[in-house]
Amino acid sequence: MNWHGWQPDPWFYIRNNIKTVSALLLTSSIEGLGMVLLEAISYGIYAISSNCPAGPEDIIKNDINGELFPVNDLPCFVNILQSIVDNKTLPSQVSIKNSISDFYEDSYFDRVNSSLKKILA
Repeated sequence: MNWHGWQPDPWFYIRNNIKTVSALLLTSSIEGLGMVLLEAISYGIYAISSNCPAGPEDIIKNDINGELFPVNDLPCFVNILQSIVDNKTLPSQVSIKNSISDFYEDSYFDRVNSSLKKILA
C-alpha cells in the first residue's frame, strides 16, 4: 500500500502517476454532499467513508461501491483498511461506477424535471 497524500489536481495526478487505486478514504466528521465520493466512484474507485451526517450514507452502498464506518471509530476504520490490505475482493470498476447512476447528469435532470412536473401539475 502506498500513501500519496494531498494533491492539488488529484485526478490528473492519479491518471499520470498511479496505475492502480485500491480505495478513496474520507474521514470527515461533517460533510455536505460528498462530491469527492461521487467523483471517486465515477472512476470506479471503492470508497471508504465515515458515516458523518448529510452525505456519505446517501452515496455509499456497503460492499457495492464502498464501506461506511462510524465517525471517530478508529478500530472499525482500521479493520476495513486491513481487509483491503489482506486482498479483500472488491467489486469491479464497472459495477462501482454503475452504483451511482442516479447521480449522473442525465438521470439527475430527469428526476428534477419529473419532480417539477408533479409540482406544477
